[in-house]
Amino acid sequence: MRRLTLLLAGLALVACGDDDEPAAEPEEFAEETPHEPPEERPLVDDDPLAGLDEVENLQGDEATAAAALRTDVEVPPRGCAFADEGPVLLWRRPGIAAMTAVGDGFAIAGYGRKEDGSEEIFLLHLVPGRMADLILRRDLEHSLRTARVAPPGLAARDGGRVGLAYTDGRAQVHYARLGLGDDRGHFVVVGQGADQRYAPAVGFRDADDLVAWADGSGADHARVQLARLLGGTRVSDVRDVTPDASGATAPIVVGDTLLYADHRQGISSLYTVQLPDGQPEVLRPVSHLFDPVALAAARWNDRWLVGYTAVGSAAQTAVGLVVADGDRTPPPAAIVPSSGYGMLHVAATQLAESVVFVADASTAPERESPRRLDVRVAWSDATMGEPLSIQGPEGTEARFGTTAAHGGVVGVAFGSPDGVYLRLLRCDPGAG
Repeated sequence: MRRLTLLLAGLALVACGDDDEPAAEPEEFAEETPHEPPEERPLVDDDPLAGLDEVENLQGDEATAAAALRTDVEVPPRGCAFADEGPVLLWRRPGIAAMTAVGDGFAIAGYGRKEDGSEEIFLLHLVPGRMADLILRRDLEHSLRTARVAPPGLAARDGGRVGLAYTDGRAQVHYARLGLGDDRGHFVVVGQGADQRYAPAVGFRDADDLVAWADGSGADHARVQLARLLGGTRVSDVRDVTPDASGATAPIVVGDTLLYADHRQGISSLYTVQLPDGQPEVLRPVSHLFDPVALAAARWNDRWLVGYTAVGSAAQTAVGLVVADGDRTPPPAAIVPSSGYGMLHVAATQLAESVVFVADASTAPERESPRRLDVRVAWSDATMGEPLSIQGPEGTEARFGTTAAHGGVVGVAFGSPDGVYLRLLRCDPGAG
């Protein structure tokens, strides 16, 4: 099986808190002092997959460089520090990826854009201290012709299998349960009408797999559909989990719960659905959502932290953070304050007592300005430490970050102009 040479290191996190302010939310996010991103350098210069179109052709082929791990890392309180020597190339072609912890490492799945404009989907398995296996590489029969702004859906089913969902150029949703060994699984079409601005969400219940997606095919409100696959291979039913007289979009799965937004002008609502058969319940109101909104969340029992892309001061975009804890709905904080225009993205990974948010940040006010990633550790009351910034090789753009934590290691994968890259961090774990 094809291997990409990688070595991984650790990152831990810190969590957020709550306050008793009234539910009204400010229209602006406070500006913060600008911070300079650290210098980073590429470790892989050539394409280990160039010209190889089939998984069978990848046997025995290896990349030429490894990512060294740093042991001299001083982690700031409520902050993060790099634990590597620079960005590591995961996929040579430009793309957007999702990441999850699985077994003794990580799985990373993504879309790649080929030179002829067509698309491929890939799945890698990264084990700390070893080389990374290519599990799947597949050309899409119907490619999306516009640029992707949302990754595939990816989640770990158990220590040796993941669920992978993707959308194609016909707005179909495909799903497969894939083993991390030689089992490549079989993709089935689980739904139609996908709004390509949002990733499918993957969850599990007993022997069955669950796939949710934003359905943009209706004439009125967007909706969220939820499919159940018996044994992960056959669709048994599909139900609409949209509240009556409402809309639903941007689904994500957090543990055993589906979270999405009823996106409206002004005040929107966040909803939860207990998987697999629960009904929609309002989590909390939230204002000034960006369109399309991106959501990322962590949960401790009844307390939620939700990151979301927002419209902040002077109609510039920002990334906000809200707490939901029963009837307590304090106003938002800013993961990334408003400093430019255009689409942003946010992702999160949770440890026992903390959460790490990885969010796009504008480098200039212009809508098409390059993005960097800001990594912030938060307590369960939504207080946060100082951000750590990530850029691509030689200071190039880094955006659409995805993150996962495993055994004290946090990886951040992201898109850059020439490929998909990985960075390794260590963070304050937030315990004690």
